[in-house]
Amino acid sequence: MKNLKRISLLVILMTFVISCKTMKNDPNTAVSGKVDSIEAGKDGYTAKITTDAKEVYFATISIVNVGSRKTTNN
Repeated sequence: MKNLKRISLLVILMTFVISCKTMKNDPNTAVSGKVDSIEAGKDGYTAKITTDAKEVYFATISIVNVGSRKTTNN
């Protein structure tokens, strides 16, 4: 009976681990769509992107990657 409980627990644990692993998104996936809004935050900018399939994504762009917040006059 103890072995049956241990095997059942192991199967449940393995199922949980496998399901969590398959749910993770690839951070390098490209998203294309319409940028609905851009908001400035303390660490950079956040863009709200809506795809053609009506999925909503929030992209964070850090200040380090785009340079300073200073604007230039041309």
